[in-house]
Amino acid sequence: MTRDTLAGITACLKQWRDEHEAVFGEIPDRDFCQPPVDFEKKYSLTGVSQRYRLPEGLSPRDLQNYALLSWRKESLTVAEQQERLAGVWHLLTAYNPELNKVLHDPQDTDTLFHAIMGVASAFNIEDIQGFISSATQPHRAWEMEKTSEFIKLTEVFNHYAIPDRLNLRWVASPVTLRSIRDKIIRKYRCGF
Repeated sequence: MTRDTLAGITACLKQWRDEHEAVFGEIPDRDFCQPPVDFEKKYSLTGVSQRYRLPEGLSPRDLQNYALLSWRKESLTVAEQQERLAGVWHLLTAYNPELNKVLHDPQDTDTLFHAIMGVASAFNIEDIQGFISSATQPHRAWEMEKTSEFIKLTEVFNHYAIPDRLNLRWVASPVTLRSIRDKIIRKYRCGF
């Protein structure tokens, strides 16, 4: 199953690249991003993102592209979308057993899509779980900035006169927000 899934992903991505190259003369570079990784680099922190093991030859960018292609492709039925995404999720959990903790409905294509995108985006497990639960209530995802944990983190940024406005670019769980706050305090208190 794992080998077949990987071969299917590779074939789908190759076809997509070939079609775009034939039409546009180039392969488009999708908006690949890993917000927790970018945040770590910007503030010289570690332990915010989570890197997952992927099969050789499959990059996080490829994983994001494949998930988007499988989820948005109009020529696929919902059953075909679910089959593709469930196959990828099975592959990911085979390489990363800790992902079995992620609460998801394997029959729900939206949940599978968000879980796969979370892995490709280097979200930690708590952030993936939090996003999946908030995706069913979209207003919750945008209310993160009103939570006490986010407000406390903003206060830490202000206290240490960090020049940037706090902009996470992802929906972080309360656990992640506390962890970031603690890391910032340790970093600026100790001066490293």
